[in-house]
Amino acid sequence: MSGQTRKGGGAMAARLALIRKIHGYVGLFIAPSVVFFALTGAFQLYGLHEAKGAYHPPAILEKLGNLHKDQRFGLSEHRGGPDADHGDADHADADHDHDARPSAKPDAKPLATAPARAEAAPPFREAALKALFLIVATGLTLSTLLGVWMALLPHRRNLLAVSLLIAGVILPAALALF
Repeated sequence: MSGQTRKGGGAMAARLALIRKIHGYVGLFIAPSVVFFALTGAFQLYGLHEAKGAYHPPAILEKLGNLHKDQRFGLSEHRGGPDADHGDADHADADHDHDARPSAKPDAKPLATAPARAEAAPPFREAALKALFLIVATGLTLSTLLGVWMALLPHRRNLLAVSLLIAGVILPAALALF
């Protein structure tokens, strides 16, 4: 009986080792995008990617925010950048809201999903939720970077592992920029 138990345990250990290996390879490929979305999402929590009042974000933050939200790497219309013309009505408004519902009439204004908010400080719950999401974004970034480091440790000389990480950086960048 103990021989059968060891065989079953060996097969299970081999399966888990394979799952860990696949997890490491997939993680290496998607890690750059995970870090990108965590960091740009953190900037978006506080609207650092959009011009408001006297604040005008650095062009790179605006471009990265547009890439995160609209999969377009360029300046918004209000900046008058060369990529400002997005080619469709849904993206023509630089300050469009992902929560706004499209209206039935093309010339009608979108339905508001939340009451207009005063420019005063946000309520405590909203500020606390933003702070929590900032902690989550920071934790996700740190955890992903540690995961990349751990995945590369046993694979330092593994061309596939390093290639997947490089492809995870280059492929999204190439698709966004060209």
